[in-house]
Order: sequence, then structure tokens, then C-alpha cells
Amino acid sequence: MNTQALLTPNNAMNRVRYGVDRLFESMVPSFVRNIGLSDSTLSGPALNVIEDDNRLYVEAELPGVALSDIEITVADNTLTISGSRTLSSLEDANALRQERGDFVFERSVTLSTQVEVDAVEARMTNGVLRVTLPKVIESRTRRIAVTQD
Repeated sequence: MNTQALLTPNNAMNRVRYGVDRLFESMVPSFVRNIGLSDSTLSGPALNVIEDDNRLYVEAELPGVALSDIEITVADNTLTISGSRTLSSLEDANALRQERGDFVFERSVTLSTQVEVDAVEARMTNGVLRVTLPKVIESRTRRIAVTQD
């Protein structure tokens, strides 16, 4: 059974973008990527932003990043997650293939609503950071019941 997705303009562009990214990564020396000039380093970790009536949640994939190497700030309706990952290497060993490396990242997200800055919480589980941002009372959604006459 063939499960390949139909070739749509959006899929075609994503394939081209992925191919160009891979070509760029293979051509740029690792020392240039490690000083922060590659696209993957500039973009940082993948993020999800989720909202319910009372809170915003931001999830970031941070595998291998120590809690002590993460900094989270909220200011002017912007959440910023920054940090770094440093991998240790074995002494007297040669890497036969090295796709993972040290990196420094920073991601900023403009929040869609005002949040209670003093009540923001962050928790790391299995390499996924989840930041919980309670909305201010004025910004919360209030459901109104409709009654019949």
C-alpha cells in the first residue's frame, strides 16, 4: 500500500526547503554552525503554543539540555527561552559520525494575551520543557450561558 502524500504546492515547497537546508548543512563547516550562523541554530528548539480559557502553555523540545542551562523570562508580553547544550566527548576516541553537537539557542514568542508574570511555572519532562502562563483575570475567557424566555 502506497501511503505517500499527494504532491501539493505546499508539500513541494517543504521538500525543496528541506533539501536546501540539508545541502547547506553539509557544505558549511561545523565550526561555523557552532558559532551560531546556521539556520538551525538561529531558529532554536521546536515550540508549541497552546491556549485554554485560563492559561497559555508553551512547550519546547530541549533534549540533552540541563535545567541549569535554561533561562526563561517574561517581559512586555514576550516569553523568551534561551540556553545551551554542551556534549561531552570520550577521551582518546575518534568520532566516526557526528550529527549532534553543542549549541546555543534563544526563542522568543509574543504572547496573545496578558499573563500573571509572578505565577508563571516551568517544568521539564523527558526533554520537553512546558511553561505554564496563567492569564490575568481581565484576559480570561468567560462563558456566558444562554437562557430561553
